[in-house]
Amino acid sequence: MKAKLTYTFKLVKNQEKSGAWLATAEVVGDSDAYPDNFPLVSAWTSVAPAKRWCAQLIGRKSIRWVEDEEKKSFTAEVEVKV
Repeated sequence: MKAKLTYTFKLVKNQEKSGAWLATAEVVGDSDAYPDNFPLVSAWTSVAPAKRWCAQLIGRKSIRWVEDEEKKSFTAEVEVKV
């Protein structure tokens, strides 16, 4: 049986003037398949490159995001078989 990893991504906008987007990537899964370099955090000046960065972490071109307009944030959860 293949192991599964669940990646959780969150993008949050800093509300200060000229604030950046903070991208956070975390992973949960079987201990055998768990990558060592997570969680990852990175800051971006705009949301589009932050979304691309998150997708590239798991070898995809894009991810389906859920937007929270009130909090100026995006979240995504992706399950990957390894």
